Amino acid sequence: MLLLTREDIYSLITMKEAIEAMGEAFAALTLGRARMPMRQSMDVGGGATLLCMPSKIATLPSSVVKLVTVVPDNARRGRPTVQAIVAYFNDETGEPMALLEGSSLTALRTGAAGGLAARYLARRDSEVVAVFGAGVQGRSQLEALAAVLPITDAYVVNPTPSKAERFAKEMSEKLGIRVVPSEARRAVEQADVIVTATTSNLPVFESRWVKAGTHINAVGSFRPDSREVEGNLVARAKVVVDSLEAAKAEAGDIIMAVAEGLMRWDDVYGELGEIVLGIKPGRQGVGEITLFKSVGLAVQDAAIAHLAYTKAVREGVGRHIAL
Repeated sequence: MLLLTREDIYSLITMKEAIEAMGEAFAALTLGRARMPMRQSMDVGGGATLLCMPSKIATLPSSVVKLVTVVPDNARRGRPTVQAIVAYFNDETGEPMALLEGSSLTALRTGAAGGLAARYLARRDSEVVAVFGAGVQGRSQLEALAAVLPITDAYVVNPTPSKAERFAKEMSEKLGIRVVPSEARRAVEQADVIVTATTSNLPVFESRWVKAGTHINAVGSFRPDSREVEGNLVARAKVVVDSLEAAKAEAGDIIMAVAEGLMRWDDVYGELGEIVLGIKPGRQGVGEITLFKSVGLAVQDAAIAHLAYTKAVREGVGRHIAL
């Protein structure tokens, strides 16, 4: 079995490759060429959650299972909030072919999904990003946006100043753009694109600060009782989801807006796969406010794990172990 570490995965996959893989994954889902049971979630105590996410894309010779832990208290411990492993199986023999570090794969595929959404939903002249959350997901989202848009400036908002400063230094050096810590209102008022990648249960900015023509990637919350975006903003935006079925079960940003009578589920514009395939158009006006709500799908893991495995075999990356 092939073992791929975080360093292996980041050395193998570029963000542009990950974005293309996500396009194929969402298209497969829309076309009915992917199998993906609803994510299983178990409370393990102390506010921590264990998730199980199996998936299969019909055109690939493999199946994937991701196991994820989400531990909000890890932020104060100096450990990642989200940690994961991914098992990659050969469908013909049932053999486990690879074990992959899952947090890096999750960061890549979630960031890439945000980049893919922005390709279709953000204004093409978008230059300024507001990033809420200075963790792995915030970094990945910003990198993906810079891969598809002419980003020149980014504002990072985080309750811990040292984390915001570290994020700003690292990402400005990596992407060659201006990245600075900011308070929420200033960041939102300047932004062409807003990213929410936090563990907050409550909205992280006020909707009245958002200017016409803004695109929002809301990727942090994945529980029905938590949200990062105010209901009235969700209701007035063109809302695109990764999966309508998953959104109805887990997308608190939309679930609560519907419960408050601000919108109906019929008001959700569509799924990202429909836009990728050209079934529905993306942005249709300069002044539209667009919102991509992602809860994260197992089919994304299937696509990115296959990309990592095939490149690793071809390039001789990773370590073979006997179980």
